[in-house]
Amino acid sequence: MSKLVAMSQSEIKKYDIIKKLINKEFNGSEAARLLSLTVRQIRRLKKLVIEKGAKGLVHGNRGKSGNRSIPEEERERIVILLHKHYSDFGPTFAAEKLAECHKIKRDKGTIRAIQTAEGSNACFATSSVQTCGQMNCLWRLDCK
Repeated sequence: MSKLVAMSQSEIKKYDIIKKLINKEFNGSEAARLLSLTVRQIRRLKKLVIEKGAKGLVHGNRGKSGNRSIPEEERERIVILLHKHYSDFGPTFAAEKLAECHKIKRDKGTIRAIQTAEGSNACFATSSVQTCGQMNCLWRLDCK
């Protein structure tokens, strides 16, 4: 049973040209010219398509989480702590408090990304706008 492979338009174009090369509709130098690659790269791609099919043209890291992403358990713990203790804190102060009180050392940019993804932005209510739209905002009395 074959799995579906997500491919970009350029990868589909590349696959079509390599298939034509395999079916001997093109030679290697014509395929190289059409794809703006060298003949050696075309031979390597042809070998990959013969061995793995269309999946051979897709990057091996596609669909995997990044090396620098934080573990899901730690992210969930941060989310719980932010909601429970630091819902009205900005990312810098929240990062400082997480490091000081809970021994979780993460950059303020990471905390900001988590807060934004969770919908917990800092309260920006003003006198002209009476509510900030954030649930359980602790900053202003009229936001509660």
